[in-house]
Amino acid sequence: MLRILWVPGTLPPMSDHGNDLVLVEHRDGCHVVRFLTESLFDPLIVSQVDKELHAVVAEAVTPRLVLSLDTIDHVASSTISTVISLRSACQGKGGDVALAAVPAGVLQILKIARLDNVFRIYDSADEAIAALTA
Repeated sequence: MLRILWVPGTLPPMSDHGNDLVLVEHRDGCHVVRFLTESLFDPLIVSQVDKELHAVVAEAVTPRLVLSLDTIDHVASSTISTVISLRSACQGKGGDVALAAVPAGVLQILKIARLDNVFRIYDSADEAIAALTA
């Protein structure tokens, strides 16, 4: 299992391609985002992920994002704000956001906030891709 370790309040070490917080793969007309961290709780991490994903949306003609959350154990309210903001940005360009492989703890937070009725949530990235491209 790949683990990215960092000290809270700092960003992970830079690679040749920037901070290795997300892996974005283009599949069947969608951008599938996989997180390379277990926690989206630290404000600096969330801010960097926000910037990286909004850049993906800005470059896409019709952005369809699949956020695969299988590696995520912890989220902050700022993480939820980022996902809502990404959804608005995608929908503004005729696209959308779907969540995939959402762990039980994160799903519980989405349900408490009643966001499970706002976001399309799927068991796998493949199901989310099929739904976004149907």
